[in-house]
Amino acid sequence: MPGSVCGWPSVYDGGLFPPFTVRLAQRILAVVLDSGPANVTGILTAQTTADINAFEALFGLTVNGKLNIDSWPTLLGQVTPLVAGQASGLPVEALQVKTVNEQA
Repeated sequence: MPGSVCGWPSVYDGGLFPPFTVRLAQRILAVVLDSGPANVTGILTAQTTADINAFEALFGLTVNGKLNIDSWPTLLGQVTPLVAGQASGLPVEALQVKTVNEQA
């Protein structure tokens, strides 16, 4: 599936996208929603869709269960910039996973 205009592929139930994109979304959603440990499976589950819906509602976006050009920028904008040597946890894992897969 081609990337959206914002550079991130859309993620939605029934769509075709690589598991690393779903893992990235699951990690960042867990951070933004402060929902505790992320269930990072790379499989778009009903819980992932519920998390997308909760995020969309929280930030006044159209609640449609889709991460796309209308929602990725808002989602990523909620993650605090990382400082080398000081950052840890899910945001770092998400960045590392995205970087490794882009280099492959």
